Amino acid sequence: MDRNNIGEKTKSRRVILQRVYLIDRRVSLSLSVELVSRKLNVSANYYYQIENGQKGKNLPVCLLLKIAKALEMDKHDILDFENEYIELLRVYNQNG
Repeated sequence: MDRNNIGEKTKSRRVILQRVYLIDRRVSLSLSVELVSRKLNVSANYYYQIENGQKGKNLPVCLLLKIAKALEMDKHDILDFENEYIELLRVYNQNG
């Protein structure tokens, strides 16, 4: 998926949106997907799918808090970003 095109329609007409806030934060810290996934004790593929919106429409709070720690983010900020992500996803899928 092209980072300039954060939304992509799937065959089922559901929109997949990247979690750009996670990607941008990881890149700003010069961390690889592999390193972040090791910090979270998940596979690199699973974490990649989280960032790219293919997994976890509603991520568990405990996982979000682990991601916040791994990416050196404030726990309130990550919850706010994820809430915005979920709302944007809802709007895209209602209007699609």
